[in-house]
Amino acid sequence: MGRSFGEASLGAGAPPRNASCIASSATTELLELRKTDYDKIMKSYQDAEQRRAFRCLKSVPMFRNWAKSRLTRLCGLVRRVDFKAGALIIKQNDPPDNVYFVLEGAVAVVKTIEIRTFNRWPSGKDGGHETVARCAHKLVPLVELGPGSCFGERGILYGELRKATVTAATDVTLLALDKVEFESLLQRTHAQAGKGSSAPHSEHRHHLTDDEIAAALASVHGEAHPEPRALVGQGRSSAKRSNQTAADIAKLMPVPNSTTGLGGPDQT
Repeated sequence: MGRSFGEASLGAGAPPRNASCIASSATTELLELRKTDYDKIMKSYQDAEQRRAFRCLKSVPMFRNWAKSRLTRLCGLVRRVDFKAGALIIKQNDPPDNVYFVLEGAVAVVKTIEIRTFNRWPSGKDGGHETVARCAHKLVPLVELGPGSCFGERGILYGELRKATVTAATDVTLLALDKVEFESLLQRTHAQAGKGSSAPHSEHRHHLTDDEIAAALASVHGEAHPEPRALVGQGRSSAKRSNQTAADIAKLMPVPNSTTGLGGPDQT
């Protein structure tokens, strides 16, 4: 009861029916929906989904100044994907495959970094010291993104592996744009930029380096500055922002809680 059949052959371009259905009991009651009515219902549903997608993409900074006709075409390229709370959407270090736009719900962005600490103490009367290095993996919450937010574009724009992990903070509905489609979109819009058409640009977000995250961790916990090492990349970052102290960076981090200290579990 409650099952349907026959709809697979009703869509545009669908193949003809390739099987027969026979009642398996003496009494069978069916509700019949004619193709003309089915088509009307599906069109109404698809139009409603198109409007939702349009409103979502219109609120994304990189598409905010786009004409209605261009946004409508973009709506035809994205596909809807649903994730349950806690589901993995993007994994750190994986190659990029899609750009995502949050239609409903929220996602959490976290980053795993490796922190090295060193302990030194006298080792004898000769004045020498013994140094012991310890390594720990920290899962650091960075930000939570809600409807109208975009994520996953950085890896495609810069040809990088995923720099962070993204999970569903709640049951979430996303619009996914394939990497190939996104790259083609960028090429077309950049080619038109000289003709007065606005090219999409990635929403500016503060991307913390592993050095900065480690400094913020140390500041939050009141520890000495540890030596960080990225799990991916060319080793320790040498770039430093001269006007930004660890205390400034710490303001960007989540407020510590009594359970984990940084709002997320340790990774060892």
